[in-house]
Amino acid sequence: MIGKKYSDAMSEDYAAIEAAFITASIESMVLFLNEISAGESAADYALGFCYFRTAFESQGRERKIKSMFGSQLDGVKVQEYDVDKCVVAFKAYVFALRNQQTPKAPPGWSVKSREDIDLYQRLSVQGDSLLDYL
Repeated sequence: MIGKKYSDAMSEDYAAIEAAFITASIESMVLFLNEISAGESAADYALGFCYFRTAFESQGRERKIKSMFGSQLDGVKVQEYDVDKCVVAFKAYVFALRNQQTPKAPPGWSVKSREDIDLYQRLSVQGDSLLDYL
């Protein structure tokens, strides 16, 4: 269900992204969090990863969403993502965070706070239910 929700929202701006891709990515991340016994920290890892991917291009390099030559939100012609790349990036973030090598989300940060990103606004308006994740 959550994969379809995100897929539908993203398809307004980009070529169709399969709900199965999103679902598989989320499932792999949740399995990883279970493997490392993240427990109560799991939500902090997930939120921190969203923050990091939104605020930084890479470790120590801030992301500029809009620049003189375009926007990082613009689509690309060639697919640059897959489930494995997403999960590897998530694992790298979690390990770096556990070793205090990367920033965590500031207190109170949420995707709603990024008003300059329409996709985040559309997703946050829809709201979430725990049942969406099952």
